[in-house]
Amino acid sequence: MQMDIATRLVAAALALDGPLGALDGIISELPEGEEKDECRGALADVIGIVARHLIFRVYRQYPELDPDR
Repeated sequence: MQMDIATRLVAAALALDGPLGALDGIISELPEGEEKDECRGALADVIGIVARHLIFRVYRQYPELDPDR
């Protein structure tokens, strides 16, 4: 992956933080139970996929883009 594409990919993936946080807030308003658990699991899956398959992939290839390094 080219550096310019990697940079844009990470920026776009990190921009999902706000909308995903909003989803988390809405899900937290659901009553406890199976529906809430399923929604939490789905959101966790989405976050995990974005992190593992997009962000961390770029950070492995371009460690200089990782702000924690």
